[in-house]
Amino acid sequence: MVQVEVILLSVVLILSVAFLFLRHKHSFWHKRGFPYKPNPSLLFGQMQGNGTTRHAAYVTQEIYNYAKDRGERFVGYSFFFMPLVMVCDIELVKTILVKDFSIFHDRGMYSNAQVDPLSGNLFALEGHEWRVLRQKLTPTFTSGRMKQMFGTMMQVAEELHKHLLANSGQELEMKDILARFTTDVIGTCAFGIECNTLANPDSDFLKYGKRVFEHKLLGVVKMTFAMLFKDTATKLGVKVTDAELETFFLNLVHETVEYRERNNVQRNDFLNLLLQIKNRGCLAEQEEGHTQQPDSSAGMTFNELAAQVFIFFVAGFETSSTVMNFCLYELAKNPDIQE
Repeated sequence: MVQVEVILLSVVLILSVAFLFLRHKHSFWHKRGFPYKPNPSLLFGQMQGNGTTRHAAYVTQEIYNYAKDRGERFVGYSFFFMPLVMVCDIELVKTILVKDFSIFHDRGMYSNAQVDPLSGNLFALEGHEWRVLRQKLTPTFTSGRMKQMFGTMMQVAEELHKHLLANSGQELEMKDILARFTTDVIGTCAFGIECNTLANPDSDFLKYGKRVFEHKLLGVVKMTFAMLFKDTATKLGVKVTDAELETFFLNLVHETVEYRERNNVQRNDFLNLLLQIKNRGCLAEQEEGHTQQPDSSAGMTFNELAAQVFIFFVAGFETSSTVMNFCLYELAKNPDIQE
């Protein structure tokens, strides 16, 4: 009997401590006098139903509408028990992303490159690691370099044009076609590989591109845990990248890099720029112009290179195809704009 009472008291004590802890976390914005969305779920904050009963877009829109309806420039809310802020004023957004960018560079993502190589990308890294990597990569994203890739992109656009003409008069699923188009563009601009997914929809490149955005329950749980408990996740060696996906991209980058270095292949693509940084510590014209002294110790490891190519692919795959899909929808609904 005594043992049962001890167990019950322990359970009550644990639940009480958990309740007080969560309530304290959810009062973060209120205590600081910031505008915030009230009535958070004790366990999930304002994220209740996110990714399960409701799409994340609706959850986010609800928080945004709450702020705009009240004329707030920003609003605080909770991701489980993590305090977050949504900025709703365009001028404030510009200040954060441009003027004060050096202060607001961390994105709250989980990264553990030791056990999860592809997580060591510019988007996920924080602090000193992010700053060092960004300094290396900034010269690769100039407008001039982007223009050099335009000719390559136009070749893929011509293939898309031919594909649409060949299927003229038929009903087409543009979301799928545009996903294949962006896959081909990124494949050639990032890897220098002709994926040909417009002609071959069963391409591994397309399959693994889609797999990045397939949110299986275990993956969502691991990612959420890693974001909420970064230090603990790092110590436990939590991996958030799908193992098969990681193997595919690492092998792909390794084979491409090995072929280019063995045959001295030069292309106007992202991978070629990364190879220059990897081998010289800087880009070729920086070395020639002495704007930055080449230093092998300041170069880039293979895993770092692979992680940047991976995020380049991920960032352009879903976003670009979705924007084009909505653009075509709006043009179809408003034919007068086409004139």
